[in-house]
Amino acid sequence: MKKIVAMMLALAMVLAMTAALAVEGQPDSGLGTTSPITIKKGYVINGSDDADPDYPEHPADTITFTVDSTEYYFNGQKSSAATVPAIADADITVSTILESDDPATITIALPTAAYSKVGEYVYYLKETGNATAGVTYNYDGSSADKFLTLKVTVIKDMDSESATYGQLIIGGIALRQGKDPNPVEKSADVMKEKLDSAKGDSDNVHNEYEAGKLTVSKTVTGNMGDTDKNWIFKATFKTTNSETVRGTITIQKENNAVYVGETAPTADADGVVTPTAASADTILPGSDGWTTKTVYFTLRSGDKLTFVNVPEGVEWEVTEVEAGMYGYTTTAAASDTVVTPSTEDADATTDTAQTKGEITAAKQGDTADYTNTKTVDIDTGITLESVPYIMIMMIAMVGAAMMIARKRREEV
Repeated sequence: MKKIVAMMLALAMVLAMTAALAVEGQPDSGLGTTSPITIKKGYVINGSDDADPDYPEHPADTITFTVDSTEYYFNGQKSSAATVPAIADADITVSTILESDDPATITIALPTAAYSKVGEYVYYLKETGNATAGVTYNYDGSSADKFLTLKVTVIKDMDSESATYGQLIIGGIALRQGKDPNPVEKSADVMKEKLDSAKGDSDNVHNEYEAGKLTVSKTVTGNMGDTDKNWIFKATFKTTNSETVRGTITIQKENNAVYVGETAPTADADGVVTPTAASADTILPGSDGWTTKTVYFTLRSGDKLTFVNVPEGVEWEVTEVEAGMYGYTTTAAASDTVVTPSTEDADATTDTAQTKGEITAAKQGDTADYTNTKTVDIDTGITLESVPYIMIMMIAMVGAAMMIARKRREEV
């Protein structure tokens, strides 16, 4: 039986020496063992492990790992006595993972070139991801604890009944958290064993996705303010650091708010807008996601429109297209930045009609509130300049009336 197992081990080394880093469990000794690494795309909304029902699940994301560097250890001491056979990026494969998926596996194809010496061959893996907006990659290589360390322990088979007696075989494969191969000095006798230290102890690859929301509101005031008029708004979202939005942003509307979509509506000379609602109240990522997106919507007085599931770190900019028009004065307030005439950019109007900010995972979300005011003085025909003369005339009329009444009493 031992000879059969040994032959299978030797054959496996010839056939690309593939190790699957699987979901659970501790690896057994020998070639073809597995290490307990789970690929699970997790997501955290607003700093809580409990998903908000208003937020869609984690956007589709592809995990990719690259080999950042390699090292060789013998008896726990770093050494240059052996060359570490290369593992190409293409030899590390992981499928696209969604939050709803079952835990998946990483498959790492070990080098076809034979390991030349007994010892520990160490590979430092860095997760590159695909730059999905709002996602924090927990093994991105930015610090020592942001690496995964793959350790392949090579020993000499000393089983006299084995067909591989005296040959080098893989005694264990471990995948550890952090840039630390965890080598320990071992005696020659211990190195001959199927090392217990080859058991992996890494945590799950659990990347966090965080998102927030933006609410835009409209108020119309003044004695001539038209509370039934639709006002056109433009919202632009853009990512930073070349990240890509791969999730769906949903639209929540209150009262008469209308989401128009990516085509701008128009207003006639009197400001009358005939908005056409979008086919769906969503901003879809498309096949490859997006880095910049501009959409339009209309609000009446008392309306609100909220963009939900905007990835954390995405910058937003809202402009009221008709600010300062039709005799109205436009003002704005925001949880972040209000662009005033002295600091506005080329897209802003002459009034305070633009707000900017960056999405955080705060539960309350970002806000942008716009107020249009139109007040007109009503002409009553009486001005302050004419009041003294009117009073003199009234006094004279009263005096004349009194004199006439007195004269009548005397005649009687």
